[in-house]
Amino acid sequence: MVNEYKTLETNFKPKARLLLQLGDQLIRNEKIALSEIIKNSYDACAQNVEIIMNNIDNAESGEIIIIDDGFGMDIDTINDVWMEPGTNYKEEKNEPNFISQCKRRPIGEKGIGRFGVHKLGNDIELISKKVNSKEVHFAINWEDFDSSEYLSDKKIILEERKASFFMGEATGTYIRIKNLRKEWTKRDYRDLYRSAFALTSPFETKDNFKIKIETNLEDWQEGLLSLDDIKKYALWYFECNANQVKTDEGKEVSKITHFKYRFQPYVYMEKAESREITQDSDYIQKNPFIRREKDKESQLKGEDKFEDVPFQEIGEVEIKGYIFDFDRDTLNLSDISDSKGLRDFVKQNGGVRVYRDGMRIYDYGEEGNDWLGMDASRINAPTSKIANRNIIASVFLKGKESIGLREKTNREGFIENEIYDNFRDIVANIINKVNFPKNEDKDKFRIQYAKESDSDSDTLAVISNTKNKIRKYIVDEKNKNEVIDLIEKVEENYNSMKDIVLKSSGAGLAYSLVMHELEKMIDNLKNTVTHKKEFESIKELVLHLSKSIESIASLLNNDKIENTSLTKLVTKSLIFFQRRLKKHEIELIIQFDKEKELPTNCLNNLTVNALMNLIDNSVYWLKYNKHILKHRKILVDIIEKENILDVVIADTGLGFSISEDIAKLPFKTTKQEGMGKGLGLYFVDEIMKQNGGTFKIITNREYKKDLNLPEEFLNGATTILEFQKVEQ
Repeated sequence: MVNEYKTLETNFKPKARLLLQLGDQLIRNEKIALSEIIKNSYDACAQNVEIIMNNIDNAESGEIIIIDDGFGMDIDTINDVWMEPGTNYKEEKNEPNFISQCKRRPIGEKGIGRFGVHKLGNDIELISKKVNSKEVHFAINWEDFDSSEYLSDKKIILEERKASFFMGEATGTYIRIKNLRKEWTKRDYRDLYRSAFALTSPFETKDNFKIKIETNLEDWQEGLLSLDDIKKYALWYFECNANQVKTDEGKEVSKITHFKYRFQPYVYMEKAESREITQDSDYIQKNPFIRREKDKESQLKGEDKFEDVPFQEIGEVEIKGYIFDFDRDTLNLSDISDSKGLRDFVKQNGGVRVYRDGMRIYDYGEEGNDWLGMDASRINAPTSKIANRNIIASVFLKGKESIGLREKTNREGFIENEIYDNFRDIVANIINKVNFPKNEDKDKFRIQYAKESDSDSDTLAVISNTKNKIRKYIVDEKNKNEVIDLIEKVEENYNSMKDIVLKSSGAGLAYSLVMHELEKMIDNLKNTVTHKKEFESIKELVLHLSKSIESIASLLNNDKIENTSLTKLVTKSLIFFQRRLKKHEIELIIQFDKEKELPTNCLNNLTVNALMNLIDNSVYWLKYNKHILKHRKILVDIIEKENILDVVIADTGLGFSISEDIAKLPFKTTKQEGMGKGLGLYFVDEIMKQNGGTFKIITNREYKKDLNLPEEFLNGATTILEFQKVEQ
């Protein structure tokens, strides 16, 4: 019987049209196709890529030209890779930790760029040249592949030739696409421009990537942003260099060596003034140091609370950055023509990147890598902290100096050791230095243009104006009185709520201050007993601890305005600081007569809170600047005038680096990150208003001389609490 079943050895025989079908399936539209070709140029280490799109609104006469100066390809690469769909050439490069020869992380999508070429048009010409290789040329008409013939039957001629495009040492790839497969719209072009432009950077580095896209359809380009526009629409620019340097006395300190901060208001912010801060400005001169709080263990050992952040094995740190505000009301004050383009650019480039010798260190500045904790810190202060999405910044390091910063084997940034922690603290410290003046400027223009205010005066003024309008415009007396009664109830509740918040918050600040001191005293007492020190030392600690606990208990009692001795209140506030001042070698000078009764009417407990806050501020800054201050002293005086009693608190520190008005606003602090919320001086001001007095910050040297302050106090911080004098 004859066998009716056949057995054949065969293989797949793809039709020529398969390439066209693959391209259509893999690449959704022409914009993505061209984006993939641009990404291929980036992955080929090009520094420049130019896209020329002429007459693209007409498929028949339009053309798209892409030219880059990347590595290029030789004839073997084109034959073995470009002409071989599915090759594993990019397999290694698509590993998440791969970094290219030019220190870039590949962004192309697994070699689909070649399909993007035929997605754009049917007639393709490609010229490429690799270093030490001949120029290669070939042409394809994709319409030849739209047939029933097999793919293997379609022959393409690759030819090496004498260089006619990439002359001399030039390398790169040239692609010309004609007979377009679709007609582009103005929206298509603008979307492509925005997405491609977002791959560029405003900073010059060795791996910098510049994209130039142009068309002869001039009206399609109107209003699109350039790199200069991006810089222009950043409200804030800063640059800073920091290092460890020697003082005139030969001591090494970590400090800012160069600083520039610039606020440039938008064109319609006519009321806002531009300003520039440099290293010669008071803001930097009075606190140029890169410092941090020591760990709790070191503090318990009696060491200084602050330390310079070491620059050893890091070297000089340079940082440049642009900061943006994407609030709609803010952008409305600009003449920006393409707000979407601005947002897209900052979204793509946002964060703080790191470069060493001009080469990018990954993964810093990538989406999701909040290495400085900027996004995390915004949770508790969303309007006052800088987010990664609002900043484009780059940190520059020198390779020979930063040997302590070693890259991980998986190329995911630096090994997180002690030196890396120092580096991160340095950068965070600099960002914090920039953040404070940025918030000052932001608050100013928001008050002017968004009608925001940090004080209650505007709120009470609105209530008063509303009552006046009601009296003027409501004719019916019954209705008028009824509405005014309701408004006055609102006013009463507002004042009551404000009083509650003031008292609880003020007490909370004092409680926090004293509890911190009590914890240290208890720990010190334990150590004194453990080491069997003399009875007098133990007795002194216990007595001081007892007095402090009694005092804090009294501060939490209900408070009301009553006649009291201002001398006793000032003396009471100093009890908390006796041991602390002694420990930190800060001399306290009391110039008033403790025995003299000086009566006034005030909120007793809140007034003590106010005094404690001012003294605590002086202690903080004297400790912070201990390494550069020859003398650390605090002076407290009570000056008796005809109808006024002035409590003067002065120190030998570096003084206020910000204006009096700003210093009194809530949440404004120049202290180290996490060391204060900026409420202390605000509450002092509010407490003095309730006392019927005034809180003054004195910066004028002549005024300080009139207060009979010694010469060594004339450059320090000086504050005055002004009370009404009551006759005995």
